Amino acid sequence: MKCRIISSRKITSHEAAAAGAVAAASASMSIEKIMESSMESSSSSSLFSSSSLASEIQGDEPWNNNNNQLNSGGDVATPSLMDLSTGLMGLDSGLVGGSTDDQLQSGGGGSLAGSESGPLFDSTTERNVTVLVGRTANLHCRVRYLGNRTVSWIRHRDVHILTVGRYTYASDQRFTIVKSRPTEDWTLQIKFTQARDAGLYECQVSTQPHRSQFIRLNVVAPKAVILGGPEFHVDVGSHVNLTCIVQFSPEPPEYVFWHHHDQELRHDSSRGGVAIVTDKTNPVTSTSLLLRQVRLSDSGKYSCTPSNADPASVTLHVLQGERPAAMQSNGGISSHYYSIHSILLSLYFFLSSWFDHRLVSWIT
Repeated sequence: MKCRIISSRKITSHEAAAAGAVAAASASMSIEKIMESSMESSSSSSLFSSSSLASEIQGDEPWNNNNNQLNSGGDVATPSLMDLSTGLMGLDSGLVGGSTDDQLQSGGGGSLAGSESGPLFDSTTERNVTVLVGRTANLHCRVRYLGNRTVSWIRHRDVHILTVGRYTYASDQRFTIVKSRPTEDWTLQIKFTQARDAGLYECQVSTQPHRSQFIRLNVVAPKAVILGGPEFHVDVGSHVNLTCIVQFSPEPPEYVFWHHHDQELRHDSSRGGVAIVTDKTNPVTSTSLLLRQVRLSDSGKYSCTPSNADPASVTLHVLQGERPAAMQSNGGISSHYYSIHSILLSLYFFLSSWFDHRLVSWIT
């Protein structure tokens, strides 16, 4: 190829600087085009959509991709493709090349190593979080010595990047990142939790190799169960004890109602001989419905209805005379079971009556 010399004049320093600036601008434009095309073809292109990046805001403040703001005087940190791709590679390959927080905490016991080790996770963070369905879940991730690295949250169920830095890239608006500067806590907040939200979540720091801490979220729905159901057979004149427990409830229900068919049962029910004993001191709330000297009219459906769970129901059959054939095989067990409870209930009602009588006598 022939080159034609237009001029042999020397290029001045000013002209060289100008030419360098033009070349840099051209290179910059090329990189931007490459990044743009790469992002459009990537499955996680939504991470780098038209959302503007904001500077750090002090204090506890939730952020998502709908309320991003730009502070003209602040520093802007952009998550790199290398950081995110490294994280995804780690997820797909069983975290090969990455580091978990267990590998980083050399001292154990919740201690933190020095800053020369780079970003470190607080090992005292709760790793197993249980939340009641419909409530707000807060998954904490405390990172020391973060520097200019980025913290991201990833959901393992579908390998979905939920947050990067202060920005939420999930289409589900229930997910929000909350940053607390004083405690260096990056909290993934999930509002109105659903059963499908349960699973493993990864808090990842964009080091090379990446560092991760894993949090398991359990979403539970309280459940009421009446012990010994679904049917009971007792003789006329027997004392009956129906016990209902509320399982999988992080906190006791505000109330538990008992119903016979659609009628609520209370201590002062017109039937008489009704007592309800509820215990909320144990991890599992229990409530017992005590019926003294049942009659044929007491037969039917009994329901236990807690404030935070669907009702549980059983059917009580009050028999006069011979029992059904289905009861013959286990009649001994049933008789023994109810004889014990009959004695206890009789003692309970006797003591209650005696105490009430003594109290009335003392008052009068």
